[in-house]
Amino acid sequence: MLKLHRNLPIVMAVWLLVALALPAGAQDANSDQAKAMLNKGVAQYKALNFKAAKATLLQVDTDYLSQEDSSLFGEYLTKTDTGIRRQGAALESYRQAEQDLRNGALAKAKDGFGFAAQSEYLYPQTRADARAKVAEVQAKMELLARQAKAQQATTEAPGETEAAVATVDDEAP
Repeated sequence: MLKLHRNLPIVMAVWLLVALALPAGAQDANSDQAKAMLNKGVAQYKALNFKAAKATLLQVDTDYLSQEDSSLFGEYLTKTDTGIRRQGAALESYRQAEQDLRNGALAKAKDGFGFAAQSEYLYPQTRADARAKVAEVQAKMELLARQAKAQQATTEAPGETEAAVATVDDEAP
């Protein structure tokens, strides 16, 4: 018992150090987890996966982020909302342009595909597809214009021939 009494200050000091170290270790783990979730959300945003980015960012415990990371969190949370809206608008424009193309509304289809092709919120492959569709629609428009011009020339030519024949008939004795 006498030995315990002499060692009590040492035991208490060790216990106090352990008690203080545990919350710091737990806090470090929470900070690491919050930072990892933030990084994951930012990576999802940069990969144009805006809905997943928002879901991930909403899981971040901002109490464990540094001031710099808190600022980054706020920036990307706001950006994800914009990304979701603009990606949705660009996808809707692409879908509507496909419908317009099927319906023969070529000018509207070209505009819709053009909007989608320029959107930084769509995946690169979707933008490339939209650019290809713009070229396809443009080629169709040019073909139809040439056909209409040829049809018009064909329609006008017989009229000129008939007029020439009438003139010749009028001149005949």
